[in-house]
Amino acid sequence: MHPRKDILEFGRRDKPFREVQISALKWFQENYETHDVFVFEAPTATGKSLIVTTIANWLSSFGESVSVITPTKILQDQYLSDFDDIPVLKGQASYSCTQMGLDGTCRDTKQHVGNCCVGENGEVVCPYLGARGHAAASSVALFNFHSYYANKMYKNGLMADEAHNVIGFLFDFYHIKLWKCEIGYDDSIELKGASIKILIDQAVRSLSMELVRLTDQGSDSQKEKLEKEIERYGYIRDSIDRFNGDLLIEKVVEEYRGTMKEFRKTNQEYIYVKPLRVDKIGKDILWPDSVKKVILLSATINEEDSAALGLNAKRVAHYKCDSTIPAERRPFMIWGIGSMKYSNRAATTPKIIQGIKKLSEHHVNEKGIVHCTYDMATKIRATLGHDPRFWFHDKMNKTEMYNKFRAAPGNPILIACGMEEGIDLAFDAGRWQVITQIMRPNIQDLVNKWMMFNNKRFYNWEAVRKIIQQTGRICRDPTDFGITYMLDGDFMEFMGETRSMWPKWFVASMRKLAW
Repeated sequence: MHPRKDILEFGRRDKPFREVQISALKWFQENYETHDVFVFEAPTATGKSLIVTTIANWLSSFGESVSVITPTKILQDQYLSDFDDIPVLKGQASYSCTQMGLDGTCRDTKQHVGNCCVGENGEVVCPYLGARGHAAASSVALFNFHSYYANKMYKNGLMADEAHNVIGFLFDFYHIKLWKCEIGYDDSIELKGASIKILIDQAVRSLSMELVRLTDQGSDSQKEKLEKEIERYGYIRDSIDRFNGDLLIEKVVEEYRGTMKEFRKTNQEYIYVKPLRVDKIGKDILWPDSVKKVILLSATINEEDSAALGLNAKRVAHYKCDSTIPAERRPFMIWGIGSMKYSNRAATTPKIIQGIKKLSEHHVNEKGIVHCTYDMATKIRATLGHDPRFWFHDKMNKTEMYNKFRAAPGNPILIACGMEEGIDLAFDAGRWQVITQIMRPNIQDLVNKWMMFNNKRFYNWEAVRKIIQQTGRICRDPTDFGITYMLDGDFMEFMGETRSMWPKWFVASMRKLAW
């Protein structure tokens, strides 16, 4: 046992520990001195946020500092609602500026004046700079992935909730599209690192010109996004030589949706650049040498993930929590209506939609959600959209529709695209859900396509991970009840191919639906 104070003394009096939390926290304390990386595989209802804050408070009690990061602002806000004493840093557009005679955000002031506000004697009066300074000085502070990296808020320790998203964050961080219509390049250009660095310089100049153009007419989010892109491109340029053969560089043609209006909705060529592995990136972006301890928590993170992140060179300890929700309260019902492989999808889709209709009639008095792609949502709307019980969203109003659905009384059904994470439909907020198909990584992304042929296990694990995350949306507590229906007829075959990847607590919930 670590000689310092018992870690259990650093919880919250108003939130008593569950047994699973006690075991996990004691394990962490016992292994703290002998390991550098701690991976908690913690399913829904483990209470990860209490584990995170208890560890953070324990570390700060003996002089260690820690940054807590989350992948989304929604999850960040959940932490703040539960633990409002944690200093937090958000984007400049989230802070209202009351100085300089401007009625706007700190982002507006910086854009108009060139810098944030300071007082006559040099003291900080800018709310954003104040929050940043407070977060930097605090032994514990909360960030999203982007604000953590952008402000280099490196402390002694790093704790990442929903940490499986770190892999995608790093892949996306290094992914760029160099559009020919924006920067111009010769058709004979060599697709090699030296040429890409020259094109990146051109892209940065183009982005900088666009930022100037948006000074007086762009939104905060547009400006902030461009500033981050300029910084990101600079990092990529400076480190591109390190990747050598581990970068996928190809020419691609697809519909242009950029800032040049004359080319929008026309097919244009670009050079695609994305790493095939991210084990060399995390050390620069998230855990430089000054970060001594890395703590990762997720329902869907395993030994392969820590290896993919390049952490296995350190001393890694893994802890697997069992589900605190009895399997019979979260049944995973396998109803194989038909194959949803691409070659069979057109014939199977109408049957899937009829299955959704049948389930809606079976759960006539209960709220439910349907996990599907946007393409499938369009087809569902064409058949069932006349029924006011079915609610739909697009990419722009997803959060708004989710919040309305969650608060709504009655029995609506939300057709949910890309909502496998970050939503909480406990108890009557959601009693049943449908997964229309196994959602494998999209092979329109060339790295995913490469993975499908060259790293099939990791490619399959991404699909397994998504299913596990989807099932965790509606049964959120040991006393809750929520039923999930898998309608893809390929599931049992897929299960056979990936059997070793499924946690025992998940397998225990599987049932075959005889209907």
